[in-house]
Amino acid sequence: FIGVTQRLAPIIGLTVGITEFIQANAQASDEVANVAKTANASIPAIRKLQEELKFRDTRTSLVEQLRIAEIGGQLGVVEKDLASFTKATDVVTVALKDEFGGSVEEVTKQIATLRNVIPGLKTEDVGTDILQIGNALNFLSASGNATAPAIADFVNRLSGVAGPLDVSKASLFGLSATLDELGVSAERGATAVQKTLFRIGEAPDKFAAI
Repeated sequence: FIGVTQRLAPIIGLTVGITEFIQANAQASDEVANVAKTANASIPAIRKLQEELKFRDTRTSLVEQLRIAEIGGQLGVVEKDLASFTKATDVVTVALKDEFGGSVEEVTKQIATLRNVIPGLKTEDVGTDILQIGNALNFLSASGNATAPAIADFVNRLSGVAGPLDVSKASLFGLSATLDELGVSAERGATAVQKTLFRIGEAPDKFAAI
């Protein structure tokens, strides 16, 4: 019996490997369809993207990379920008995924959302936009006690007043990191800051004198 088992082991291992390969291909095919749907792109175009992503030197699986592209499509990334968005977001994901609970999806949603809401950040160069956000979160979380998810939450909440009151991107990230380090919750802190900034906006001379 032991001899038979030893002879069958390579065959069993090969069968399991083939099964996993088929399942991975099926998942990738499903994701190709999902990306095409969310980004309003053609299947051939996404197949081309799939081939481009397949040979990247990354720890992120092909299915996960396509999932990044799918979420990008949901959040407004158009077909021509999907490759640069996916590659840049993957770089950020590798650096920050553990802070976001090991979730590729969560990192992608947070980063893509911040690109959409931070005034003056969104440009025609999607990849550079994403890397700027990732670098800011990574640097601030590594420099103190603030965490990347908390900073992202603060920035998202404060971004609504940043544009009208001309708050710079650097100040937005710095203030968010500081509030988190002080133990202020994102909901309470963002509300307090918004009220304060509006008060300043209503009477800038008075606050300038103070």
